[in-house]
Amino acid sequence: MSGSRDERSDEVLGASAPTLRLGPQQDVSTEPPRSSRKGHARKDMPKEPAMPARIGRFAIEARLGTGGMGVVYKAEDRQLGRKIAIKLLRAAGDDGGDGAARLLREAQALARLDHPNVVAVHEVGVLADEVFVAMEFIEGETLRKWMARGGPRPWQEVTAAFVQAGRGLAAAHRAELVHRDFKPENAMIDVHGRVRVLDFGLARTAGVGPPSSLVARILHAGAPGPQTSMIAGTPPYMAPEQHLGLPCDARSDQFSFCVAFYEALFGVRPFPDGDPAQRFQAVMAGELHRPPRPAKVPKFLRAALARGLAAVPNRRHESMDALLHAITEAPRLRRRRRSAAALGLLLATAGGLALSLWRETHGECEGHADRVARLWAERQAPLRAAITGVEAPYAVEVWQTLAAAMEARADRWGELYLAACEAYTEAAPEQQAALVGRMTCLSGQARELAAMLTALAEEPASAARHAVKAEGQLEPVAACVEVEGLPTWLHGSDVRQTMRAEEVRRWLAEIKTANEVGRYKPALARAEVVLAAARELGEPALVAEALLRIGNLQRSLVDYERAASILSDAYFMALGTGAAEVAAEAASALLVVDGYHRNDRERADLWERSAAALLLRVADRPRIAAAFYNNRAVVRAAEGRHDEAAADYRRALAIYEAEEVLDNPKVALVLGNMSRVEFLRGDLAAAAEHLERSLAIREARFGKDHPEVAIGRSNLAIVLTEVGELERATGLLRRALATEETLYGPRHAKLAPTLDNLAKTLARQAQWDDAGQLSQRALALLTGAERADAAAIADVHTGIGAALVWQGRFEEALVELRQALTLREQDRGADHPDTDLARAELTEALLLAGDAEAAEATLPRPRDGATPAQTAAVQALRARVLLARGFVELAEPLLTQTLPLLPAPLARGRARLALAKIHAARGEADAATLAGQAQADLQAAGAAFERERAAAAELRGGR
Repeated sequence: MSGSRDERSDEVLGASAPTLRLGPQQDVSTEPPRSSRKGHARKDMPKEPAMPARIGRFAIEARLGTGGMGVVYKAEDRQLGRKIAIKLLRAAGDDGGDGAARLLREAQALARLDHPNVVAVHEVGVLADEVFVAMEFIEGETLRKWMARGGPRPWQEVTAAFVQAGRGLAAAHRAELVHRDFKPENAMIDVHGRVRVLDFGLARTAGVGPPSSLVARILHAGAPGPQTSMIAGTPPYMAPEQHLGLPCDARSDQFSFCVAFYEALFGVRPFPDGDPAQRFQAVMAGELHRPPRPAKVPKFLRAALARGLAAVPNRRHESMDALLHAITEAPRLRRRRRSAAALGLLLATAGGLALSLWRETHGECEGHADRVARLWAERQAPLRAAITGVEAPYAVEVWQTLAAAMEARADRWGELYLAACEAYTEAAPEQQAALVGRMTCLSGQARELAAMLTALAEEPASAARHAVKAEGQLEPVAACVEVEGLPTWLHGSDVRQTMRAEEVRRWLAEIKTANEVGRYKPALARAEVVLAAARELGEPALVAEALLRIGNLQRSLVDYERAASILSDAYFMALGTGAAEVAAEAASALLVVDGYHRNDRERADLWERSAAALLLRVADRPRIAAAFYNNRAVVRAAEGRHDEAAADYRRALAIYEAEEVLDNPKVALVLGNMSRVEFLRGDLAAAAEHLERSLAIREARFGKDHPEVAIGRSNLAIVLTEVGELERATGLLRRALATEETLYGPRHAKLAPTLDNLAKTLARQAQWDDAGQLSQRALALLTGAERADAAAIADVHTGIGAALVWQGRFEEALVELRQALTLREQDRGADHPDTDLARAELTEALLLAGDAEAAEATLPRPRDGATPAQTAAVQALRARVLLARGFVELAEPLLTQTLPLLPAPLARGRARLALAKIHAARGEADAATLAGQAQADLQAAGAAFERERAAAAELRGGR
């Protein structure tokens, strides 16, 4: 179905549902330019300023050091007769004119901070547009030098020093200051052993900065990037959120503090040095560096530091004070509380863990049963504003459809939850597990619903387009009725751990929804953080699910190698921990990634068997089975096993139809995919029937002016064009184009497929001028797009070339068709079905131009796995070439064999015309009948084929 539209339209069905046009284009990230010369100072680099003699009343004696934020001098305050350190602060270049004012305000805030473990600030001011800070001069050394002097220090001595530094940071946090650059160089220990935190040159209240250049390397694997950060801070000590340009707060300082503390205890930093991307990935994965030397550091201290080094801020200690408490006070309290905690845990378990999780207050089933209704009531006003606020003709219909679906979902959810909750109190022990499993399933649905609403709210500009589709991705409420027991993760006995895991599950649900609505890159960045949180929590099942989400995001970003690797990790981890649902989803995703996108049939066979086996363990999750059947159909169709593919699509369709969801968009999606199989098998009537039904569902569900409906109209028009219903096809395409122009404007590349399809349909009707203008417009949009789509450009050149052939302009046509073939070979390779389609068009042009020998040289060869209809089309073309070369005895049997298998009027009419010429040359009586049939076929194919139709009419009249 060359030139057709993407039936998937960014929708994910388990893993992927290949369609009439496949795959989003991968975004290409750019990196800042870097100098190719090393070891040479840049000419525009500012020189170090000369040391001033005085700064205000302070006499400068020596330069102590120079850093990114300023210069530090040793000076004498002759008025008070004391030594001081004075620092000139530089305003950041991107702060504009407010930089100096901001530094002054923050320096003044620091001056108000009075704590024995923070360097004392005596005075702040502005001199010649530079902010200066005069502070106490400390006779001593930095913690860096102290750590290096005298070899490894006992953990007690290191802890005593860092606790002091931590108290200084905690005091700054209470004053609403965040240091942002804590490291051993930025704390000093004096001759009496007192530690002071200094160099608050980067200190400020929590804020957002630009992401570091490292982010491009992490989020776009393989892309080179600079080795230094573009934002303030020292990379080895920076928290992940600081690298990502996210808000920094006291927990960011906590991370830096724990890096330095770990380094002092073990002699190495907790994460590997060297390549910044590897270090960042280790941080996100929670993979602490193994110390090279044995260190007698107690477990409580290791645990406190590990928590402070968590990738996700809210997984760290609540504050520096909480961290210091864990280091100093908690060890003593832990011993006294151990026996009481054990007793409390026993009582919680004996009293029913599940009940404590899902019934927050005894006897309040009704209060929990309206959870979804309350959620919808809270979210619907801003969501309605977001959806109806866009200037889209379908927005009001989308809102009405979504609101009706959500109200029905809330009512049904409340009924089922209330029934299960009330039944739990009176149920026998052996029945309680099933009831709790049902409530757990329903709570998971509520979590995914909240995630969907959050994802839509985060993208108000596209909420109208994705809202109904996103709601359709949610499992029907009735699916929870079939649940018979507790999920694996609920068998643990640590209530606190389980509740923390629920938070991670909520994040994972939001990531899943973000993928479904096309927010791939933001979701991937967040998923990496959530993966680190799951690892820190020590929940393998959650880690497996996080890997599954990341793998599917990589697949959406068309990085199939990484997707295969990550999804494999998800599969094996899920299998090992008993998370059968995650394992089944991963295997199903890998089936299509390896079997279709990577063309690794051997691995695909293993994933197929694995997924099929796992379906037996998740029999109560029919949507997982539907995704598997859909994906297996994709692979089987690619292998040429079209009958088996059609059977699998029917299995998936039956599952979605059984949900009894009104105008289920999943049904429309599978019907669209089924149409491609029927088209390739040559059953154009069945293909059109599937697309008619799919379009009706889309119109009812999304509204008649939705982009999903425009895609459905365009796809149906392609089939109608092939069967000769040209007027209706033209009407559908004009309507689709009008919708897309309203949505995207007249110059958007998304219009190109519909412009191309409409041009081809008009060309068949001999409307040459209109067709040519549309083709040139499509070509201009595609070639002017940010990323060239070689397949789409080849389609347009093919259409232009075919139209020129039908007009008899063969030289111009051959230029276009050869260009199309070259593009196809470059994009798909020489041995690909799409390349064969371009080769067949070129052969047809050469044949009609009278160059039968050249036509024979370009003929596509029969392909293994091709459908009978595809093989017949190639053989019928071969027979016509043979006939043109005079090999009648070879051409005739081929034409006779292939004629019954040709579904489209154009191919059938040409084959009948060729056969009629053979029979007429021998004076056979049936020549006129064949010619009449050919005339009717060519009449249906369109006015463009008048020459061939006239030839058939002449043969018929000459009987």
